[in-house]
Amino acid sequence: MTLPRIPYRLFVLLATACLSVSVHANDRDAYQRQLEDNRGRLQTLDKDLKSDQRKRVRVKDELTRHAREIQRLNSKINRLKRQINTKGQDLRGLEEKLVVQRRDTHAHKSRLASQLRSAYQMGRQTGVQLLLSQDNPSEFSRLSVYADYYTRAQQRDIHASMRSIQRLAETHLRVAKIRKSLRATQTKLSQSRHRRQSEHKTHARTLANLDSGIATKSRKVTDLKTHIGRLQALVEELEQKASRRNLAFNGQAGQLPWPVQGTLTASFGQSKSGGKLKWNGVYISAPQGQEIQAVADGEVVYADWLNGFGMLLIINHGNGFMSLYGGNRDLFTDIGDTIDKGQIVATVGDTFGHKNSGLYFEIRENAVPVDPGQWINPQMQFAKTGNLETR
Repeated sequence: MTLPRIPYRLFVLLATACLSVSVHANDRDAYQRQLEDNRGRLQTLDKDLKSDQRKRVRVKDELTRHAREIQRLNSKINRLKRQINTKGQDLRGLEEKLVVQRRDTHAHKSRLASQLRSAYQMGRQTGVQLLLSQDNPSEFSRLSVYADYYTRAQQRDIHASMRSIQRLAETHLRVAKIRKSLRATQTKLSQSRHRRQSEHKTHARTLANLDSGIATKSRKVTDLKTHIGRLQALVEELEQKASRRNLAFNGQAGQLPWPVQGTLTASFGQSKSGGKLKWNGVYISAPQGQEIQAVADGEVVYADWLNGFGMLLIINHGNGFMSLYGGNRDLFTDIGDTIDKGQIVATVGDTFGHKNSGLYFEIRENAVPVDPGQWINPQMQFAKTGNLETR
């Protein structure tokens, strides 16, 4: 049996459609690879994000510790300031006492010196002169004893004042040393506080940078998850389309509906006008505007005018199967559309070149025409020259 000859342009078109199926598969594989790459990126980004979050907790703890340390140092420094002020007041009190004590000592010394000068003058006079200068000798004796007692008292006061001055000076020195030590401690604490404050500022900047980085990475994670979700949905959609196409003709022999209600006026393999050319499909005469349905799930790979076929629609059903609908008036789909079995895809026209309006219908397997009758539901078939019948 001679196989029906395939027009060259249609052959190229069908080959291109088959190639598009391969391209869709490649697209699906590319999307799947992109999905896996994005999942890897998400895993890495999520790992970095968790690491930054743990680091943030540590930095936050350090900030809290530094804040407490700074507060403790502030308390110590304030306490030292109060102690230094107290010691300063003590020093000023001691200095005032030293001034008074030194003034009193100086007064004692002055009085003693005056008395010593008087005694010296008395010592230069003879006893007879002293006696003669006194009205009462007993008074002279009493004054001499009194002067001696007064002199010794002045000496004791001077010695006591000197000891008091020494004690005050020693106390002043100790207080001065204590205040100096307190100031040195205050300086060390202030330096320590300055270091802690610098560390606190550094950690605060680190925390701010971490917060900014975490926020940025969180947005990236969210965006990436959204993108992954879309890719996943796209891959699943492509897989569903591929599965539907692959299953469209799988085990469907004798189970598919006719695409249109009408009269079969040309059968598969029938000679055209008594010549050598044979029909590669069937021609179903039907009124213009009659709705045409897809015989199986698939995807539109061609929807345009083609010489010799008129307004042509080709649906790819996967596994090398395609259905062709020629001579249409209106097309309701476009290339890339997903088609469901029974979906209205076109209306009957008279663009095929047949004397009657109708639909030219083919089924091809690997671009080779096959008899549509092998796939059509045997309960719904055309009589050879009549209308569609139900058995």
